[in-house]
Amino acid sequence: MIGLLLSLAGASISLVLLIIDKKEDKKKRIILTLATTGFLIFFGQQFLNYFSSKASDQIFKNLDDRTKIINTKTTRIDSNISVLQVLISKLDNTSIDKIGIVVKSLDDLENLYAFDKGNPEAWAKYQTWLMTPLNGKKALRFIVNTNRHYNYSLVLLYLMTDRSNLEFVRNTIDSYQNWSKFPQSSDWDLINSSKPLCDLVIFENHNGKIIGFAKAKELLENLYQIKNNQEFEYALNSENGDFENYATNNLTSFQISARGQSIEEVSTCMINENISETVSYIESVRYYLNLSLLFELK
Repeated sequence: MIGLLLSLAGASISLVLLIIDKKEDKKKRIILTLATTGFLIFFGQQFLNYFSSKASDQIFKNLDDRTKIINTKTTRIDSNISVLQVLISKLDNTSIDKIGIVVKSLDDLENLYAFDKGNPEAWAKYQTWLMTPLNGKKALRFIVNTNRHYNYSLVLLYLMTDRSNLEFVRNTIDSYQNWSKFPQSSDWDLINSSKPLCDLVIFENHNGKIIGFAKAKELLENLYQIKNNQEFEYALNSENGDFENYATNNLTSFQISARGQSIEEVSTCMINENISETVSYIESVRYYLNLSLLFELK
């Protein structure tokens, strides 16, 4: 503000001196003209900076005002989703279409189809399922802390399954003698170079609540780095284990699920907790949600 006033004063003084100067001193008039022009340019810059700053401050102030809901128009609304109100409540006197936000329909979001991690015999069905085209993302599901018998070696074999290593995984998983000793040190190059056909791994408790998820490739990288396989298995299987706590502290790929009973609640949780993507149940359907799919900034 001070810079704005000083530049205005400087421009005014120079302009007045230029007007009242009656002498034929061309040098002096040139200097005054340049000074006036310079002050006017500087004034213009200060003017734009000042009001740009004010506009930004107002937008951020409005983003924090979660109690106001306004009527506004949008570039596109595919369905009557009240998640729109989650966004609108953070904007006051700012038309959504002015900042290029598109609110997408819940129907456009990708469903998440899950296959329950099973024993060695179940791998053949899993492989067939992976090769079957589905309109959505595929996930391997673990039900944790329910006295199941998830084994570190089998987890790796399930996760690493891709089109290029199907024969290797099939031969390894065919007999206990093979998979129980997996992986050998020579196997890690193949594990690390694999491109899993499942997108995600989701972790649920015995009540069906999703506690978190991980991208399959990133989880494989984590499992390569962990030093205690038995600790990992205990965290997955034991009723006395706490997989959420273990994963949070030991697996960088693990992400807590944003929870809620509706799209509004889950989206609000994602916004408030700064969660960019999540896996959650909404109205009995499992969804993979990404904020960029809900609010696309152009």
